[in-house]
Amino acid sequence: MLKPNNNWQWYFNPQENSLLLDLGNGYEFCVGLAIKSLVESAKGRAPFSVEDAAIYQRYCETLESIYIDDGRAAEVALNAIAAARFHKPVMPKSWFFHAQAQDYSPQQGEVVVLANTHGEGRYLVIENCGRASLCMCLEPEMKLSEGKSLGFCGTIKVMNDRIMAHYEQTNSLSLVG
Repeated sequence: MLKPNNNWQWYFNPQENSLLLDLGNGYEFCVGLAIKSLVESAKGRAPFSVEDAAIYQRYCETLESIYIDDGRAAEVALNAIAAARFHKPVMPKSWFFHAQAQDYSPQQGEVVVLANTHGEGRYLVIENCGRASLCMCLEPEMKLSEGKSLGFCGTIKVMNDRIMAHYEQTNSLSLVG
């Protein structure tokens, strides 16, 4: 598992048109968020903070508890931190998912389930904004509707009445491609 240190730096690469995390020693992590979803401040440099490191650890522990391997857990955790820090505010797109009998109030870093007519998938809660939550897809692909899907580490904001509480999975997600 990657261990954060105080040399890590977030920065924007204009040639690649993407946000990266400089891990030192020539290693970089390319964040999977689309450029259009980033706030303007993402185009500067920022240190990987102590708060980022604490959240990273929390995400990794949660992801390991649902049997995601270390490499995949680190990838999700770094993308999730980037989303928490640099994602533009968005409106919920709850219509893709079934409403649940009870309104649920998930915690940051919690793994939840969203379901629709095409199936159900696991999501990591990035931020609970009160009545809605920004969630990150943990599935290789989640079909939202005919012709529209959400890929691994894709983000979507949904009303909390669409979220199902904790979900246990016996299969592991491993690195692919």
